[in-house]
Amino acid sequence: MAKIALVGYGHDGRGLGKTNYGYAYMVNDNVNKGDNIQVVATNWKSGKKFATTAMPLETHRENSLQGQLEKSWAESESRDGQITTAYSGSQLGIGGFRGSKEYQQQVRAQNLQMYLQQNPQYEPSKNGAQLIKNYGNPNGAALRKFLS
Repeated sequence: MAKIALVGYGHDGRGLGKTNYGYAYMVNDNVNKGDNIQVVATNWKSGKKFATTAMPLETHRENSLQGQLEKSWAESESRDGQITTAYSGSQLGIGGFRGSKEYQQQVRAQNLQMYLQQNPQYEPSKNGAQLIKNYGNPNGAALRKFLS
């Protein structure tokens, strides 16, 4: 089971872009409105990928009527017709204190690393590449379980 989260970028969710609805991501069932999550975003100018913090402003179960409506809207608004998945630290096999900077950076890096492995046509931003180098999963073990 999964949820559709409509998020605003930043720790307070104010980064809504050109809409009042924010950006849509697939998240696990444990994500709730007001949580801080780490997501992969696209630079509007270069098209390169980077990781950032986001706050869900709304969440809807994927199989609910509202969830289906939001999913349909999000797919039609996206460049490639797909909704990006934001993985939690536990899904990526990252342990530690959720509030620590180190944990946050590892979740960001491995979310970005996962996205780029699944979508090799994209490239990371300069900061995204540095984040993966410093905090990514060097052997990809946690990532391979998702890709198999």
